Amino acid sequence: MRHGAYFDLKLLHGSHDFFIKLQNTLESLPQELFVDAIREIIIGNIYEDIGKLRNSRLTGNMGYLPILACSIAEQGALAIGLAHKKCYSTGALMLKESLEFENLPQGYLELCKIVMEDQLNDFDTIAKTIEIFWVGLVEWALENDFNLEKRCIAPM
Repeated sequence: MRHGAYFDLKLLHGSHDFFIKLQNTLESLPQELFVDAIREIIIGNIYEDIGKLRNSRLTGNMGYLPILACSIAEQGALAIGLAHKKCYSTGALMLKESLEFENLPQGYLELCKIVMEDQLNDFDTIAKTIEIFWVGLVEWALENDFNLEKRCIAPM
């Protein structure tokens, strides 16, 4: 998401060669870098947010669930974009554009709908949707060889 500017450069004067080389470099990064970044999003961010979701439910702090839904949907979009090696046009359109990919984790569409359609007042639905997405995300990661750690695969 944050590197899209490098793909849409406008030359003021001189040769396009530098910009073409820069774009080719960004597009030819090794798959391992993408896998590492996706794993960091899933394990370092979403996995932590799943723990926060479950703690919020246990403590009755349900008002935090809309924030978690938005955060997890955004992190999911970033992982999906990396998996497809595509940059989003803007952060404002990231969720919408991420839904255009064919290879999506189960539950992701429903989570995005909750966030995009501002259906953030039914805490039970939010929690269930996030849990379904988490299971779908782990399965998606395994199917796409993103090599998750065992702690993410086993039920939390």
